[in-house]
Order: sequence, then C-alpha cells, then structure tokens
Amino acid sequence: MGFTFTKIYTSSAPDLGITGLVKKAVFIVFLVCNSIPVLLSVIATMNLIWPQHLGDILLIQQAMKRAMVLIMFAFWSMVVAFAFGVCLVLMLLPWHSFHVFSSKAHK
Repeated sequence: MGFTFTKIYTSSAPDLGITGLVKKAVFIVFLVCNSIPVLLSVIATMNLIWPQHLGDILLIQQAMKRAMVLIMFAFWSMVVAFAFGVCLVLMLLPWHSFHVFSSKAHK
C-alpha cells in the first residue's frame, strides 16, 4: 500500500523531503488504525489454523471465539481508519476555490 500526497511537501531545512502529513495527528491515527486490522486478521487466521492441526474440538471452539473477538476489533479499527481518512482528505480539499468558482458563476 502506498500513499502519495504531493500537495503538502516540505522543502525546508529540517524536514527536507518529508510530506507534511506525517506531522498531522489525523494522519498518524489513520495509519495506526489502518495497520491494526492487518495485524489482527493475521493473528486471527493463525489462531484458527493452529488448533485444527491438533484436532481437539474444544480447542477449535475456543479458537473460534478468540478469532471472532479479534475480527470484531479489526472491523471497528477499519471503520475508524475510514473516518479519519475521509477527514484527512476533506482537510486537503481547497474549499475556498470551490466557493470562488461558484460565486463567480452566479454573478
């Protein structure tokens, strides 16, 4: 997965070559909440595969319950990541230019 944000690109001395979004809290929350579902899904998958090799039915049922909890947390983390991603995009939109163009059209 890659991100390209060319609008906010820092070209001054201490942060030369770093995108300006790295310092925004919204972007950091987005990245963390976007990474959590990947990790939790891998853990849940391994949690489901491992007990099946042992063949214990009780262990498989417990693994299923643990996996459902992990997937639930992964789902809600994706919801939060989506909300913060939308906020991040809305922060970058040049709303003032849309307003200027629409007001000129009405005159």
